[in-house]
This record gives sequence, structure tokens and C-alpha cells, in this order.
Amino acid sequence: MGQYLIDKAIIAATAIVHNFTLITSDNDFNNVQGLRVLDPNSL
Repeated sequence: MGQYLIDKAIIAATAIVHNFTLITSDNDFNNVQGLRVLDPNSL
């Protein structure tokens, strides 16, 4: 599980640094400060 969290942290950090919106239905990203998340199921 540790590598799984590291992978998610890298994804979130990359999106924040590049000012991207992360498109995902994974709720683990919803509480990351400074990360914009868009759930594709809400479109």
C-alpha cells in the first residue's frame, strides 16, 4: 500500500506544479490542498 500512496502523491504534486486539473473518480484526491479535481462522472 505504501507505493500506492507514493504514486498518488506524485500524480497530485505534478498536477499542482503544472496548474492542471486532475480528472479522476478516485476520492483519495479530494482532500489534497491546492489540487483541482474534476470527477468525470459529474459531467
